[in-house]
Amino acid sequence: MDVDQLVLARKISRHALLISVWTLFAVTTLLLISRFAIRLRLHRKLFWDDILAGLAYIFLLCHNILATLALPTVYLLLDLYKDNRGFLQPGVLGKIDHMVKLVLSSNFLFRICIYLVKASLLALLWRLFHSLHLFRRAWLAIVIVTVIGFAISIILPPVACSDFTALGCISPKRIRLSAIDIYVSTVFDVLTDILIVSLPVTFVLKSSLPMPQKLGLVGLFLLGLAVVIISILRTIETDGKSKLSPPSWLLFWSSMEATIAVMVSCFASYKSLFTARIRTSTYHHPHGHSASVVVSTPAEARKNRIFKESDSREEIIQRTEFEVSYEMAPASSSQVTSPYAIAPKPSSSKV
Repeated sequence: MDVDQLVLARKISRHALLISVWTLFAVTTLLLISRFAIRLRLHRKLFWDDILAGLAYIFLLCHNILATLALPTVYLLLDLYKDNRGFLQPGVLGKIDHMVKLVLSSNFLFRICIYLVKASLLALLWRLFHSLHLFRRAWLAIVIVTVIGFAISIILPPVACSDFTALGCISPKRIRLSAIDIYVSTVFDVLTDILIVSLPVTFVLKSSLPMPQKLGLVGLFLLGLAVVIISILRTIETDGKSKLSPPSWLLFWSSMEATIAVMVSCFASYKSLFTARIRTSTYHHPHGHSASVVVSTPAEARKNRIFKESDSREEIIQRTEFEVSYEMAPASSSQVTSPYAIAPKPSSSKV
Protein backbone atom coordinates (compact mmCIF):
# COMPACT_ATOMS: atom_id res chain seq x y z
CA MET A 1 0.00 0.00 0.00
CA ASP A 2 1.52 3.34 -1.00
CA VAL A 3 1.44 6.57 0.96
CA ASP A 4 -1.59 7.93 -0.91
CA GLN A 5 -3.74 4.87 -0.23
CA LEU A 6 -2.56 4.69 3.38
CA VAL A 7 -3.53 8.26 4.18
CA LEU A 8 -6.90 7.92 2.50
CA ALA A 9 -7.61 4.62 4.24
CA ARG A 10 -6.79 5.86 7.73
CA LYS A 11 -8.29 9.33 7.76
CA ILE A 12 -11.07 10.32 10.14
CA SER A 13 -13.80 12.61 8.88
CA ARG A 14 -13.38 16.29 9.65
CA HIS A 15 -16.68 16.59 11.49
CA ALA A 16 -16.05 13.46 13.57
CA LEU A 17 -12.63 14.77 14.55
CA LEU A 18 -13.91 18.20 15.55
CA ILE A 19 -16.86 16.78 17.50
CA SER A 20 -14.61 14.33 19.36
CA VAL A 21 -11.95 16.90 20.20
CA TRP A 22 -14.20 19.69 21.40
CA THR A 23 -16.78 17.51 23.17
CA LEU A 24 -14.09 15.93 25.33
CA PHE A 25 -12.54 19.34 25.84
CA ALA A 26 -15.87 20.63 27.17
CA VAL A 27 -16.01 17.72 29.63
CA THR A 28 -12.43 18.50 30.69
CA THR A 29 -13.41 22.12 31.25
CA LEU A 30 -16.21 21.09 33.61
CA LEU A 31 -13.88 18.77 35.51
CA LEU A 32 -11.26 21.48 35.92
CA ILE A 33 -13.82 24.05 37.07
CA SER A 34 -15.14 21.53 39.59
CA ARG A 35 -11.61 20.86 40.79
CA PHE A 36 -10.91 24.55 41.38
CA ALA A 37 -14.31 25.11 43.01
CA ILE A 38 -13.82 22.23 45.45
CA ARG A 39 -10.30 23.34 46.28
CA LEU A 40 -11.26 26.95 46.90
CA ARG A 41 -14.26 25.96 48.97
CA LEU A 42 -12.37 23.53 51.20
CA HIS A 43 -8.90 25.09 51.34
CA ARG A 44 -9.49 28.72 50.29
CA LYS A 45 -6.49 28.47 47.96
CA LEU A 46 -5.02 26.61 45.02
CA PHE A 47 -2.01 24.34 45.34
CA TRP A 48 0.84 23.83 42.89
CA ASP A 49 -0.79 20.70 41.48
CA ASP A 50 -3.89 22.80 40.67
CA ILE A 51 -1.82 25.49 38.96
CA LEU A 52 0.09 22.94 36.89
CA ALA A 53 -3.16 21.23 35.89
CA GLY A 54 -4.51 24.63 34.84
CA LEU A 55 -1.43 25.23 32.70
CA ALA A 56 -1.85 21.80 31.11
CA TYR A 57 -5.44 22.75 30.30
CA ILE A 58 -4.26 25.97 28.62
CA PHE A 59 -1.74 24.07 26.48
CA LEU A 60 -4.46 21.56 25.60
CA LEU A 61 -6.69 24.43 24.49
CA CYS A 62 -3.89 25.88 22.35
CA HIS A 63 -3.23 22.44 20.84
CA ASN A 64 -6.88 22.01 19.91
CA ILE A 65 -7.04 25.50 18.40
CA LEU A 66 -3.99 24.85 16.21
CA ALA A 67 -5.41 21.47 15.21
CA THR A 68 -8.71 23.09 14.24
CA LEU A 69 -6.89 25.74 12.18
CA ALA A 70 -4.86 23.05 10.41
CA LEU A 71 -7.81 20.83 9.53
CA PRO A 72 -9.00 22.64 6.37
CA THR A 73 -5.61 22.16 4.73
CA VAL A 74 -5.26 18.63 6.16
CA TYR A 75 -8.44 17.56 4.42
CA LEU A 76 -7.56 19.52 1.30
CA LEU A 77 -4.35 17.48 1.26
CA LEU A 78 -6.32 14.25 1.61
CA ASP A 79 -8.54 15.26 -1.31
CA LEU A 80 -5.54 16.16 -3.45
CA TYR A 81 -4.15 12.64 -3.07
CA LYS A 82 -6.99 11.51 -5.34
CA ASP A 83 -5.62 13.73 -8.10
CA ASN A 84 -1.88 14.39 -8.02
CA ARG A 85 -2.35 17.24 -10.48
CA GLY A 86 -4.09 19.13 -7.70
CA PHE A 87 -0.71 19.90 -6.18
CA LEU A 88 0.00 22.10 -9.19
CA GLN A 89 -2.81 24.50 -8.24
CA PRO A 90 -1.63 28.01 -7.27
CA GLY A 91 -1.05 28.49 -3.55
CA VAL A 92 -1.39 24.81 -2.61
CA LEU A 93 2.21 24.39 -1.48
CA GLY A 94 1.95 27.58 0.58
CA LYS A 95 -1.12 26.20 2.35
CA ILE A 96 0.67 22.93 3.01
CA ASP A 97 3.68 24.81 4.41
CA HIS A 98 1.33 26.59 6.82
CA MET A 99 -0.35 23.31 7.77
CA VAL A 100 2.99 21.63 8.50
CA LYS A 101 3.97 24.45 10.84
CA LEU A 102 0.60 24.23 12.62
CA VAL A 103 0.82 20.44 13.01
CA LEU A 104 4.40 20.49 14.29
CA SER A 105 3.62 23.36 16.66
CA SER A 106 0.60 21.48 18.00
CA ASN A 107 2.87 18.49 18.57
CA PHE A 108 5.11 20.60 20.83
CA LEU A 109 2.06 21.88 22.72
CA PHE A 110 0.83 18.31 23.12
CA ARG A 111 4.11 17.16 24.65
CA ILE A 112 4.29 20.11 27.02
CA CYS A 113 0.69 19.47 28.08
CA ILE A 114 1.43 15.80 28.82
CA TYR A 115 4.43 16.63 31.01
CA LEU A 116 2.57 19.41 32.81
CA VAL A 117 0.02 16.77 33.81
CA LYS A 118 2.84 14.58 35.09
CA ALA A 119 4.21 17.55 37.03
CA SER A 120 0.76 18.17 38.51
CA LEU A 121 0.49 14.58 39.71
CA LEU A 122 4.01 14.70 41.13
CA ALA A 123 3.15 17.89 43.01
CA LEU A 124 0.05 16.20 44.41
CA LEU A 125 2.07 13.17 45.51
CA TRP A 126 4.61 15.45 47.19
CA ARG A 127 1.87 16.98 49.29
CA LEU A 128 0.68 13.50 50.23
CA PHE A 129 3.96 11.80 51.02
CA HIS A 130 6.66 14.42 51.66
CA SER A 131 6.80 13.55 55.37
CA LEU A 132 7.87 9.98 54.57
CA HIS A 133 11.59 9.62 53.94
CA LEU A 134 11.35 6.53 51.74
CA PHE A 135 8.75 8.10 49.48
CA ARG A 136 10.72 11.35 49.23
CA ARG A 137 13.63 9.45 47.72
CA ALA A 138 11.37 7.53 45.34
CA TRP A 139 9.59 10.76 44.38
CA LEU A 140 12.91 12.48 43.61
CA ALA A 141 14.02 9.57 41.41
CA ILE A 142 10.75 9.74 39.46
CA VAL A 143 11.15 13.51 39.04
CA ILE A 144 14.62 13.01 37.55
CA VAL A 145 13.35 10.41 35.06
CA THR A 146 10.43 12.68 34.15
CA VAL A 147 12.69 15.68 33.52
CA ILE A 148 14.92 13.55 31.28
CA GLY A 149 11.87 12.30 29.38
CA PHE A 150 10.59 15.84 28.89
CA ALA A 151 13.96 17.07 27.61
CA ILE A 152 14.18 14.21 25.12
CA SER A 153 10.60 14.71 23.90
CA ILE A 154 11.31 18.38 23.19
CA ILE A 155 14.76 17.91 21.63
CA LEU A 156 13.99 15.00 19.29
CA PRO A 157 11.35 16.57 16.96
CA PRO A 158 13.60 19.32 15.54
CA VAL A 159 16.43 16.78 15.25
CA ALA A 160 14.17 14.46 13.26
CA CYS A 161 12.90 17.27 11.04
CA SER A 162 14.29 20.80 11.12
CA ASP A 163 12.76 21.91 7.80
CA PHE A 164 9.18 22.90 8.58
CA THR A 165 8.01 23.08 4.96
CA ALA A 166 5.68 21.05 2.77
CA LEU A 167 8.43 18.85 1.33
CA GLY A 168 10.99 19.20 4.10
CA CYS A 169 10.44 15.93 5.97
CA ILE A 170 9.36 13.36 3.41
CA SER A 171 12.73 11.76 2.66
CA PRO A 172 13.20 8.15 3.91
CA LYS A 173 15.87 9.32 6.37
CA ARG A 174 13.61 11.98 7.89
CA ILE A 175 10.73 9.51 8.14
CA ARG A 176 12.95 7.02 9.99
CA LEU A 177 14.14 9.74 12.36
CA SER A 178 10.54 10.78 13.01
CA ALA A 179 9.68 7.16 13.81
CA ILE A 180 12.56 7.02 16.30
CA ASP A 181 11.29 10.24 17.86
CA ILE A 182 7.80 8.77 18.28
CA TYR A 183 9.01 5.51 19.83
CA VAL A 184 11.56 7.02 22.20
CA SER A 185 9.10 9.68 23.36
CA THR A 186 6.44 7.03 23.91
CA VAL A 187 8.81 4.87 25.95
CA PHE A 188 9.55 7.74 28.34
CA ASP A 189 5.90 8.76 28.38
CA VAL A 190 4.77 5.27 29.38
CA LEU A 191 7.67 4.73 31.80
CA THR A 192 7.06 7.96 33.71
CA ASP A 193 3.30 7.31 33.89
CA ILE A 194 3.87 3.84 35.35
CA LEU A 195 6.38 5.19 37.88
CA ILE A 196 4.04 7.99 38.95
CA VAL A 197 1.13 5.57 39.38
CA SER A 198 3.25 3.03 41.27
CA LEU A 199 4.18 5.49 44.03
CA PRO A 200 0.71 6.04 45.58
CA VAL A 201 -0.30 2.44 44.88
CA THR A 202 2.70 1.19 46.87
CA PHE A 203 1.82 3.53 49.72
CA VAL A 204 -1.80 2.41 49.86
CA LEU A 205 -0.93 -1.30 49.71
CA LYS A 206 1.50 -0.90 52.63
CA SER A 207 -1.00 1.03 54.72
CA SER A 208 -3.36 -0.52 57.28
CA LEU A 209 -6.48 0.65 55.47
CA PRO A 210 -9.40 -1.79 55.23
CA MET A 211 -9.13 -3.95 52.12
CA PRO A 212 -12.24 -2.50 50.37
CA GLN A 213 -10.85 1.00 50.79
CA LYS A 214 -7.41 -0.12 49.61
CA LEU A 215 -8.96 -1.53 46.45
CA GLY A 216 -10.93 1.65 45.88
CA LEU A 217 -7.87 3.87 46.22
CA VAL A 218 -5.69 1.61 44.09
CA GLY A 219 -8.40 1.57 41.43
CA LEU A 220 -8.51 5.36 41.47
CA PHE A 221 -4.77 5.76 41.02
CA LEU A 222 -4.72 3.08 38.34
CA LEU A 223 -6.92 5.36 36.24
CA GLY A 224 -3.58 6.90 35.30
CA LEU A 225 -2.90 3.79 33.25
CA ALA A 226 -5.62 4.97 30.87
CA VAL A 227 -3.11 7.54 29.65
CA VAL A 228 -0.58 4.74 29.11
CA ILE A 229 -3.07 2.81 26.98
CA ILE A 230 -3.94 5.88 24.91
CA SER A 231 -0.24 6.68 24.45
CA ILE A 232 0.44 3.19 23.11
CA LEU A 233 -2.61 3.35 20.84
CA ARG A 234 -1.51 6.73 19.53
CA THR A 235 1.92 5.33 18.67
CA ILE A 236 0.44 2.30 16.91
CA GLU A 237 -2.13 4.32 14.98
CA THR A 238 0.39 6.96 13.86
CA ASP A 239 3.17 4.44 13.20
CA GLY A 240 5.58 5.74 10.61
CA LYS A 241 8.57 3.45 10.19
CA SER A 242 8.63 3.84 6.42
CA LYS A 243 5.67 6.07 5.72
CA LEU A 244 4.19 9.42 6.62
CA SER A 245 1.75 9.53 9.51
CA PRO A 246 -1.73 10.71 8.46
CA PRO A 247 -2.01 14.30 9.80
CA SER A 248 -5.68 13.93 10.74
CA TRP A 249 -4.98 10.74 12.72
CA LEU A 250 -1.96 12.34 14.40
CA LEU A 251 -4.00 15.35 15.52
CA PHE A 252 -6.88 13.17 16.70
CA TRP A 253 -4.81 10.82 18.87
CA SER A 254 -2.64 13.60 20.27
CA SER A 255 -5.76 15.47 21.35
CA MET A 256 -7.28 12.31 22.88
CA GLU A 257 -4.18 11.52 24.93
CA ALA A 258 -3.71 15.08 26.18
CA THR A 259 -7.41 15.44 27.02
CA ILE A 260 -7.59 12.18 28.97
CA ALA A 261 -4.36 13.08 30.78
CA VAL A 262 -5.86 16.36 32.01
CA MET A 263 -9.04 14.52 33.01
CA VAL A 264 -7.06 11.98 35.03
CA SER A 265 -5.18 14.75 36.82
CA CYS A 266 -8.54 16.20 37.86
CA PHE A 267 -9.86 12.85 39.09
CA ALA A 268 -6.76 12.32 41.21
CA SER A 269 -7.34 15.61 43.02
CA TYR A 270 -10.94 14.98 44.08
CA LYS A 271 -10.93 14.23 47.77
CA SER A 272 -14.43 12.80 47.58
CA LEU A 273 -13.19 10.10 45.19
CA PHE A 274 -10.48 8.79 47.48
CA THR A 275 -13.12 7.16 49.63
CA ALA A 276 -16.66 6.15 48.75
CA ARG A 277 -17.82 8.97 50.96
CA ILE A 278 -15.71 10.85 53.48
CA ARG A 279 -17.45 11.63 56.71
CA THR A 280 -16.43 12.60 60.19
CA SER A 281 -18.41 10.46 62.59
CA THR A 282 -18.41 9.62 66.27
CA TYR A 283 -18.38 6.30 68.00
CA HIS A 284 -18.06 5.53 71.70
CA HIS A 285 -14.85 3.80 72.75
CA PRO A 286 -15.03 1.17 75.51
CA HIS A 287 -12.72 3.31 77.66
CA GLY A 288 -15.15 6.17 77.72
CA HIS A 289 -14.05 8.54 74.98
CA SER A 290 -15.17 9.15 71.44
CA ALA A 291 -13.12 9.30 68.28
CA SER A 292 -13.49 10.91 64.89
CA VAL A 293 -13.07 8.42 62.09
CA VAL A 294 -13.50 8.23 58.34
CA VAL A 295 -15.78 5.46 57.16
CA SER A 296 -15.52 3.62 53.88
CA THR A 297 -19.12 3.43 52.77
CA PRO A 298 -22.44 4.93 53.77
CA ALA A 299 -23.79 1.42 54.46
CA GLU A 300 -21.08 0.67 56.98
CA ALA A 301 -21.56 4.07 58.52
CA ARG A 302 -25.26 3.53 59.07
CA LYS A 303 -24.62 0.09 60.53
CA ASN A 304 -21.72 0.74 62.85
CA ARG A 305 -21.61 4.45 63.66
CA ILE A 306 -23.78 7.29 64.91
CA PHE A 307 -23.30 10.52 62.94
CA LYS A 308 -23.29 13.29 65.48
CA GLU A 309 -20.47 15.80 65.25
CA SER A 310 -21.41 17.56 68.48
CA ASP A 311 -20.61 14.44 70.54
CA SER A 312 -16.91 14.34 69.60
CA ARG A 313 -14.32 14.99 72.32
CA GLU A 314 -10.81 16.48 71.98
CA GLU A 315 -9.37 15.28 68.72
CA ILE A 316 -6.53 16.26 66.48
CA ILE A 317 -7.00 15.19 62.89
CA GLN A 318 -4.02 15.52 60.59
CA ARG A 319 -5.17 15.31 57.01
CA THR A 320 -3.57 15.13 53.63
CA GLU A 321 -5.44 14.90 50.33
CA PHE A 322 -6.89 11.64 51.57
CA GLU A 323 -6.58 10.89 55.27
CA VAL A 324 -3.12 9.32 55.61
CA SER A 325 -2.58 10.00 59.30
CA TYR A 326 -4.83 10.30 62.29
CA GLU A 327 -4.08 11.34 65.83
CA MET A 328 -6.36 11.65 68.80
CA ALA A 329 -6.14 13.14 72.27
CA PRO A 330 -8.19 10.64 74.29
CA ALA A 331 -9.89 11.30 77.57
CA SER A 332 -8.15 8.28 79.11
CA SER A 333 -4.75 6.68 78.63
CA SER A 334 -5.98 4.32 75.93
CA GLN A 335 -5.09 5.01 72.33
CA VAL A 336 -6.79 4.16 69.09
CA THR A 337 -4.65 3.31 66.09
CA SER A 338 -5.58 4.91 62.79
CA PRO A 339 -6.33 2.48 59.99
CA TYR A 340 -4.75 5.02 57.65
CA ALA A 341 -1.30 4.84 59.19
CA ILE A 342 1.36 2.68 57.63
CA ALA A 343 2.12 -0.20 59.94
CA PRO A 344 5.76 0.25 61.07
CA LYS A 345 8.22 -2.59 60.91
CA PRO A 346 9.11 -4.04 64.35
CA SER A 347 12.79 -3.16 64.03
CA SER A 348 12.41 0.24 62.41
CA SER A 349 12.07 3.56 64.14
CA LYS A 350 9.09 5.83 63.70
CA VAL A 351 9.23 8.01 60.60
